[in-house]
Amino acid sequence: SNKRLLKPGEWTDDAEQFLLAMESFVAAHGFDGVEMAGRLVKAVTSHPRMYGMHTREVATMLDFDLEDWPTVGREVWYRSGGMKAGNGSLTRCVAAGLFHWNNLEKMIEATVRVCQITHYDPRTVEAALAINFALSQCLHGRFSESLPEQCVQWLNSVRSTESWDKLVHDYSRDELAQYSNFSPFPTYFEELDALTEALESTDRTGYRELQTMGYCVHTARIAYWCMINCRRFEEGVEKSVRLGGDADTQGAIAGALCGARFGLSRIPDSWVAPLKDRSRIIPEAELLMNAASAEDEREFERGERDPDKRPPRVL
Repeated sequence: SNKRLLKPGEWTDDAEQFLLAMESFVAAHGFDGVEMAGRLVKAVTSHPRMYGMHTREVATMLDFDLEDWPTVGREVWYRSGGMKAGNGSLTRCVAAGLFHWNNLEKMIEATVRVCQITHYDPRTVEAALAINFALSQCLHGRFSESLPEQCVQWLNSVRSTESWDKLVHDYSRDELAQYSNFSPFPTYFEELDALTEALESTDRTGYRELQTMGYCVHTARIAYWCMINCRRFEEGVEKSVRLGGDADTQGAIAGALCGARFGLSRIPDSWVAPLKDRSRIIPEAELLMNAASAEDEREFERGERDPDKRPPRVL
C-alpha cells in the first residue's frame, strides 16, 4: 500500500480530494477546470504517496499545462486500453453534487467534468452521477429503499440524451484500439451496463457478497447498500470500511450518502471532535452549501427556475 498508518482524525487522498474540490467550487462560484486541476496538481505534488498511480499519472501530465485538463484524463484512459475505471475521482465529485444538489441538469455536467479531470471511463462517470443522484434525493428528504431503481431509470434517461454523447462519449474508438489492454479486468465496451445492473441487484445482494477491489461500480453499490440497509450513520460507515479492500474510498462515499440520509445532527460528536483541521473543514462546508443556495437564488432571479419550487435549506 502507498498509504501510511493513520492516526485517529487523519484522512487519506479521498477526503483530501473532496476538500480541494469543495474549496474550488467556493472560490470559483462553480466548476472551473483549470482552477480545480491546479489544486489537484498541488495536492498530489505535496503528498504523492497519498494518491493512487492513476491520479499521479494525470497530475504529472497536468503539471505541464493545466489548460489541457479536458483531454489529459481521456489520454490516460486511452493508454489503459479502455480499462481504467477506478473509484479515485468519486469523492471529488461529491462536491459537484452538493453545489448543484437542487439542479440535476447542472449537476450532471459539473459531475462529469469533475470526474473526467482524472477518470474518463464512462463507468466512473456513471458511478459519480449515481452517487450524486442519491445525494440530491436524500437532501430533498426523498430517501427511499427504491432509490437504486429510481437511479437506474434516471441514468437511462440521461444516457439517451444528445448531450450525453457530447459529454461522455467524446472519444475515438480507433484511437483507443491502438493501445493494448493486458489487464484481467474488462474494458468499458465489455461492461456497458455494469453500473445499472449492479444497482438493480442491490436489494438481492448480501453484505458479504459486496466486492471491494476499488472498481467504481463496486464502490457505488457498497454506498447504496449501506445507505439503504443501515439504520445509523456510523453503522453505514463502519460496515463499508469493515469490508476491507479499498476501505477509505468505500467509507468516504458511504459516509456521504449516509450523511445525506441521516443528517449532520446524527453524526456522533465523538467522531467529529478528533477530526484533523475540523475548524477549517466545517466552515468551508457551510460556505459550499451557502454558495449552492446563492446559485439557486441567481437562477430564480434569471427566470431559469420555477419560483414555486424553492428548495429547503440544508444548513
